[in-house]
Amino acid sequence: MKKLDLKVLRDLRGMKAQVITIALVVASGISALVASLITHDSLKLAQAAFYSQGRFADVFAELKRAPLPVREELRKIDGVASLETRVVQEALLEIPNRVDPAVGRFLSVPEDGRLELNRIYVREGRMIDPKKGDEVLLSEGFATANGFKPGDEIVAILEGKYKKLHITGTALSPEYIYAIRAGTALPNDREFGIFWVSEETLASALDMQGAFNSVTLTLAPGANKPRVLEAIDRILAPYGGFGAYDREDQLSHRFTSDEIEQQRVSAILIPSVFLAVSAYLLNVVISRLIGLQRGQIATLKAVGYGNWTISLHYLKMISVIVLIGAAIGYAAGIWIGRQLTVVYTGFFHFPLLISRLNPLQAALGLGVSFLSAAAGGYGALRRVFRLAPAEAMRPPVPLMFHRTLAEKLGVSRYLSTTGRIIFRNLTIRPLRSGLGIVGISFALMILMLGLFWKDSVAYIVYHQFSILQRDDISLSFTEKTAGDALQEIAHLPGVMAVEGYRTLPIRIRHGQASEQTGLFAIPAGARLREIRDEDMKRVPLPPEGAILSRNLAERLGIRPGESFDAEVLEGKRPTHRILCAGIVDSWVGSFVTMDLAAINRLMGEDVVSSASLQIDSAHRDELLLKLRELPRVGAVNVKATAIRMFEKTMASFILVYAAVLTGFAAIIAVGVVYNTARVSLSERTWELLSLRVLGFTRNEVFRILAGEAAILTIFAIPLGWFLGYWFARLMVALIHTEEMQIPMYLEPVTLFYATAVVVIASVLSTVIIRRIINRMDLVAALKVPE
Repeated sequence: MKKLDLKVLRDLRGMKAQVITIALVVASGISALVASLITHDSLKLAQAAFYSQGRFADVFAELKRAPLPVREELRKIDGVASLETRVVQEALLEIPNRVDPAVGRFLSVPEDGRLELNRIYVREGRMIDPKKGDEVLLSEGFATANGFKPGDEIVAILEGKYKKLHITGTALSPEYIYAIRAGTALPNDREFGIFWVSEETLASALDMQGAFNSVTLTLAPGANKPRVLEAIDRILAPYGGFGAYDREDQLSHRFTSDEIEQQRVSAILIPSVFLAVSAYLLNVVISRLIGLQRGQIATLKAVGYGNWTISLHYLKMISVIVLIGAAIGYAAGIWIGRQLTVVYTGFFHFPLLISRLNPLQAALGLGVSFLSAAAGGYGALRRVFRLAPAEAMRPPVPLMFHRTLAEKLGVSRYLSTTGRIIFRNLTIRPLRSGLGIVGISFALMILMLGLFWKDSVAYIVYHQFSILQRDDISLSFTEKTAGDALQEIAHLPGVMAVEGYRTLPIRIRHGQASEQTGLFAIPAGARLREIRDEDMKRVPLPPEGAILSRNLAERLGIRPGESFDAEVLEGKRPTHRILCAGIVDSWVGSFVTMDLAAINRLMGEDVVSSASLQIDSAHRDELLLKLRELPRVGAVNVKATAIRMFEKTMASFILVYAAVLTGFAAIIAVGVVYNTARVSLSERTWELLSLRVLGFTRNEVFRILAGEAAILTIFAIPLGWFLGYWFARLMVALIHTEEMQIPMYLEPVTLFYATAVVVIASVLSTVIIRRIINRMDLVAALKVPE
């Protein structure tokens, strides 16, 4: 081994604490990049693979009822590659030893047991035998949440008739990767599941023999999708068609794709911040480290080593540090990425999640870390190479202390001697002090970037389910029903208030823009469902006209005071000209809301399709059992259960995410504070120990370094808050989707937690410095300048 290589090992051993902290900073940046890429790529690959293997449909259409010969007419539409019809119906379920309601979405399986499109993946057990009318296959999420296994039985209430079904297995479908019921804001595997039964069984129960009420199809290459959708609507209109829609509007696909898109943005933005921070720290620390060895560098030059040889020597030292950090970063990043991917399975149901890391993308982290370290080393070496060896071998010329502006103003006169030393050291090198402050503030910023999600999601849940939706239970009817049905519900035990609503599928046209959505009608003066503006003030419903969500209005280019055409996609499919009376913000989904009386006047009916209940919790169980007996009630949702399930799943994700970012932020804070203090101690050893000779105690010397670190941290905190807030706002702006907008909301306790982590990391760093001071040899250190 060459002598310079031995020196590399000796130097690394001598500064092992600094090597470890710098390597951990590099590891933080690389692991953040690797974890984000693995999570994003795994979800994207899993979605693409499941869609391909399961032959996920391109177009969907629901209708009231059409005879089977209509299927051939649909198949003749130019651009249709393959088409499948089926029977679909939602029904209440009876779960053993539980009064909480559950809803099953039943899908028919052809008599030959082979699904042409949206093929299911049997996870456990076996496929149903279509010839056995009492067999059913459950979606895995519902089975897991309710403890069902193959061989168990479950009772469904189909059209008021109890039907006992034998569970043959659990399955996944590309159509229900994100199993959420239409009209609900949160997924709830405990109360909503997908069931596959034989076509004969479902058709017999619903009196749908020889008919279908759902169509799925794939498009041929080059097909004109708008024309295909238009043709389907035209053919199905006489049979109660609700309007065909493409994959982009399919509920599961939209939520899954939105989440993957958000992951893509996160995979770019958050690792970029981490890499930028670690690159900055690496550059600063390495340059100071090499600056400390100017005497050794000058000696090497004096004995004949050239600039290139010396540069290569330090490049090796930097490479060792970066490679140690990269090894830790890749190992940690792969583990974290897999853990985050597993957490996602609580929301998204894929048959297989493959953790894959793109080598080229992963190499980016190593390259950025290495280049930033090399740049820091190059700058320091260049400064030393400019000096003649004899001059460089001498200790650096002490700084020319002079009275700073603050001292001239008399600020330091109120400080103790220790305070004046701290004040002078920080102000005499403003650039170095400023870089230290920026470095620590980055740690706080990263923590805020990771933790604000929890507060924002909690705010959405509170805003949506405590302010806008004040009901305890919501239910939907199997058919639109007369408003007097609410009187029957109002007399059920425990019902304190009931309100009826109506939902209509509509297609809005405004200029060249068009979009299919739902119109939600609520009664004037409704208390259980409200509309609020961005200042949380209640927005009264106009007697005529509609209130639109801002995201929908912006997509269609509609402004308050303008009118739009709304084609009702049911019944006689009338088109009405409706005035946009106002626009409000919406965190979840898009909506058009009107007064119930107004829409019933337009439709010439007096009906409702759903209702909300405020109940006395003491009669909750009794009420739920009664609701189950009402034949017109097709689904019941208990708000508290849905929120509890969502928070339980979300909590596991946030726990992993917050733990990871807390660790990274602590590493960065320790890396900055410790290395700043350690380099400062090395540079000023002679000066500080001279103070010991003059009578300063170890505590007083320590207080100088600790005081400097404390002041840097104090100044870094408000800067970190500022950077964290604005980077979080940037992230929120980049990841909003059509159906979900994340508000920038931060609780004071989260800000306190993030600040506390940085302060504790700074305190730990100064404790390490104190131990170094305690071990310093006073006489040996003072000999160095001589």
